[in-house]
Amino acid sequence: MICLLAPGIVSAEKVKVEVQGMVCSFCAHGISAKLREHDAVEKFTVSLTRSTVTIEIKEGHSLEDKEITAIIEDSGFKVNEIKRGEEAVEAAKAAN
Repeated sequence: MICLLAPGIVSAEKVKVEVQGMVCSFCAHGISAKLREHDAVEKFTVSLTRSTVTIEIKEGHSLEDKEITAIIEDSGFKVNEIKRGEEAVEAAKAAN
């Protein structure tokens, strides 16, 4: 079986997003509410101390960088960087 994905699309993968301006629990709540609305999001964690959001994409679903950026910006924040796959996993391990 061959699976081809366009650049910027993930399927059943972890994505780590560095968010600018997320400093309080109200900030985290706003982003969390937007992520819960998206069908492709399996689960997520928000770290205020690291200003990051780690998203797990549901098996068989995809979430493009532009969609992630829109979710964060609709919550009132800016995206500094998006890391995917192994890079996201390694960044999450280093943060712990």
